[in-house]
Amino acid sequence: MLNLFLSFCSQYLKRLTGLPFFDKSLRDYLFSRIMGVALVVFLIVLATSAILYERFIIQQSKDTARRIAAQTGVSIEALMPAGPSRQTLIANIEAIKKVHSSSSYQIEVYRNSLVNDQYGAVAGAPVPHNTIRKIMTGADQQELLESGNWSTHFYPLTAKSTCLNQCHIGAEVGTVLGVVEVKQNVREIAARMRSEYFWIFILYGSLTIFLVTFVTMLVVARITRAIDQFRAKTSEIRSVVDLSSISEMGKSTFGFTELNQAFRAVGELAERLQNVAVDKDALEIEVELLNKCSDVQRNHLYQLVMIGLGLSSEKNIDRLLEKIVGEARRFTNAEGGTLYIKDSEGEALDFAIVQNDSLGVFMGGSGEAISWAPVPLRLEDGQENHRNVSAHCALSGEPINISDVYDAKGFDFQGTRAFDVATGYRSCSMLVIPLRDHEDEIIGVLQLLNAKDRETGVVVPFPEQDVEMAMSLASQAAIALTKIRLVREVENLLDAFVLAIGDAIDEKSSYTAGHVTRVASLAEQLVLEVNRANTGMFADVKFSAEELAEIRMAALLHDVGKITTPEHLMDKATKLEAIFDRMELVRHRVEISRLNDEIIRLASEPRSALEDGQMLALVERNEEWQGVVSFLDTVNQGSEWLSPEGIEKVRRLAGLTYSMCGVELPLLGADEVMNLCIQKGTLNDAERRMMNRHVEMSIKMLEGLPFPKKLCNVPTYAGMHHEKINGRGYPLGLQGDAIPLPARMLALADILEALTAEDRPYRPGKTLSEAMVIIEKMIDFGELDGDLFDLAVDSGMIVRFAQNLTARQKVDFSWRGKSYSVSE
Repeated sequence: MLNLFLSFCSQYLKRLTGLPFFDKSLRDYLFSRIMGVALVVFLIVLATSAILYERFIIQQSKDTARRIAAQTGVSIEALMPAGPSRQTLIANIEAIKKVHSSSSYQIEVYRNSLVNDQYGAVAGAPVPHNTIRKIMTGADQQELLESGNWSTHFYPLTAKSTCLNQCHIGAEVGTVLGVVEVKQNVREIAARMRSEYFWIFILYGSLTIFLVTFVTMLVVARITRAIDQFRAKTSEIRSVVDLSSISEMGKSTFGFTELNQAFRAVGELAERLQNVAVDKDALEIEVELLNKCSDVQRNHLYQLVMIGLGLSSEKNIDRLLEKIVGEARRFTNAEGGTLYIKDSEGEALDFAIVQNDSLGVFMGGSGEAISWAPVPLRLEDGQENHRNVSAHCALSGEPINISDVYDAKGFDFQGTRAFDVATGYRSCSMLVIPLRDHEDEIIGVLQLLNAKDRETGVVVPFPEQDVEMAMSLASQAAIALTKIRLVREVENLLDAFVLAIGDAIDEKSSYTAGHVTRVASLAEQLVLEVNRANTGMFADVKFSAEELAEIRMAALLHDVGKITTPEHLMDKATKLEAIFDRMELVRHRVEISRLNDEIIRLASEPRSALEDGQMLALVERNEEWQGVVSFLDTVNQGSEWLSPEGIEKVRRLAGLTYSMCGVELPLLGADEVMNLCIQKGTLNDAERRMMNRHVEMSIKMLEGLPFPKKLCNVPTYAGMHHEKINGRGYPLGLQGDAIPLPARMLALADILEALTAEDRPYRPGKTLSEAMVIIEKMIDFGELDGDLFDLAVDSGMIVRFAQNLTARQKVDFSWRGKSYSVSE
């Protein structure tokens, strides 16, 4: 901010005067910065002191006005007990006013009406204003009033007991007989003070500028004198001999520590240059050799960078392993290469990739599987295996460069010799390099075999410069491999966590066990069918592997909000179920009523004495009660749609009563009637709203999770699995294209699984034929995506899905006028 201010000042002065002030020279730079800082500090100090001084002067003026008011009032009160004449008091007041007439204070004395009534009004006396009247009546006790530019102080003159019998007969002690008012224009005082401060600013500001300019010019002159001297010396240099003048100047003193140090360093450099004697021809040859070496190194570095970029961009671990070996062989021009990866226990090196151009061997990765035994890192006696060169490299972490394995000492190459005998191959030069991860842990070993001269093709030892480059390549390979491993481990951890959440949701209710995994499987199959579609509206729609994983995760988490749903709602098997099925209470009430009828019959007279009509009525009444129980039991199951007639019958039956202990009680309570009148399922409206709230909770929970970019749509897809194409779904009521295709897939998979699930509490699973009829109606009502389900049927996905249903559910179905067979 200060630099911006200084730059602005520089440009302003330059435009104002037309002079080259504050150019990029050191002199002008120092002058402008020092001047700017000094002015800023001066202005801050001046402004702060002006504000503080103004407040001090105003406060002093107010204190003086308060003292004048108090002194005037005290002098008047001092005269009152002595009983002076009115002329004496008026003269005293006028004398006080005259004393302060030349000041900025205005003094007035106001008399109470009690004084005027007793002694008569004084001609020309001021008329009390509202504030004075309030003080006289005792309603306002303020001593200071600030309004606009004026500050007013008040001093009430109150009656004292010593003067009541002499001058103010009829008054009481404390009665306000008058008020002394002292007014002062404080803003006028502040204005005078600012005017004085302005001239002070002009005087001291000019003095400050003069002093700063003088000091700055002295400092700048000293610095520029030294720099000009150095410039003059350097301009005279024509050969190495002339450097002596510079070296001598480095021993001089320039008055500033920094300049002394800088010129001393330049002098030392000049001395070193003076002592260097280089033959021109030899120097040219060395420069030429360095250029050639630089070209080779630049080429190697470029290749290394490109290899690193290629490795870091690879996401498939098998292709990555192949690239590591292939690029290392190409970089070092090696004939063969083997990549070992340390196993999870860190006890052995597993063969990951084996390549050899001469033998035509390409194993591991996407090639032929490797069946060779791992290389143990420890011998049978528990000691470290330093006999094997690859194991030694993994244990020591040091690169090993061998010119000829047949002549190498300290390692056991019997296996290599046996391999050469069996294949007719000749292993010669070998380079073994450790792969270290970001924690400096060795995760594998790269072994390169038989480096070839690029011009002659003859097998040669690996050059030392290639070892360093290969080490860098191995480091990049280890980082790329570790990255893929970490990403895979994180993904596996996330998948396992999601599956655990799904299991927790499923296990919360035995009736929904396996629901989320089955929905995820169906959604995944739908995605694959869309990808396979070559015709129709889905021909141009393709989902990547990452998008498929995103949809699958959304399916696994679509019911995560059910964690907050009460278990008794998820497990509500009948309409009257609470802690237990209250249908049992209804049966007991009916049984009580039947027993009451039986008791009445037995108590009246023997059965032989009853008339046939009475017996028939009792039998009919028992049958009627059984019919009521049977009807209510069927309604209570909630497995069928309850018609309006059924609802009316339930309400009619609610009017029946039964007798207990001589008291008539209703057969059905109000809550029981409400629940029995549920048209679909077993949940009433309040319970349905609570159950539906699981979608909102799912969205809230999932949106609170930091999903990576490739999974960012999981909350969106999972939160829309109850939306309907016609806009009648929940929780957002979206419709049409506002619902993305993956969310439609989840909705379809959720419906299909729910209809055919065998473990729903309120009904057995639908047969496939029944489920298809229901889904077709939902499509006709505009609830589901018909085109998507047509694809599922036409592709054979539904038929394959039927193979996992129970034998009872495997019923052939029809779709769009075409029959499909699913029975075995």
